[in-house]
Amino acid sequence: MKVETKFYAGIGARATPARILKQMIEIGDHLGSLNWILRSGHAYGADLAFEKGAKEHIAQIWLPWKTFNANYKKFKYHTHEVIQESDKEAFDSVAKYHPNSSGFSKGVLALMARNYRQIVGINSRDSEFVVCWTPDGKASGGTGQALRIAEDKGIPIYNLFHKDVYEEVMAINY
Repeated sequence: MKVETKFYAGIGARATPARILKQMIEIGDHLGSLNWILRSGHAYGADLAFEKGAKEHIAQIWLPWKTFNANYKKFKYHTHEVIQESDKEAFDSVAKYHPNSSGFSKGVLALMARNYRQIVGINSRDSEFVVCWTPDGKASGGTGQALRIAEDKGIPIYNLFHKDVYEEVMAINY
């Protein structure tokens, strides 16, 4: 029997509260056990919590450059894809989805382009939903770029800022 490939994006703020990071670890493990493939970005806080939860499961981790947070643990079932300058679609998405992208440094452009791949992947299906945390429950901060992309593509967003979202995500059983 062929297992269908299913992707979700697990992202959020670097300053995610400890109780939410714990939930993200649990969500990463839960969804991984159901064969969901995590897409994330290896940033401190939310990204690393999802990665830790999915450590025994397959994950696709998008890096803005090869040495990004190289001091943080990488898990054996996780691939680490570096966003390439030749990825026109990802880099063009920065101006399309960010209201103030002019003047971004090369590094910030790579960080923002990486957000695109967390949502749509490459040569595969889009993420089917996003699980995240933002401090105001909206598409804000660095996470906001990925959330604007998801909103534009009609991809559901589960923001753990909101009450009962954790229980809703943990109830996913397919």
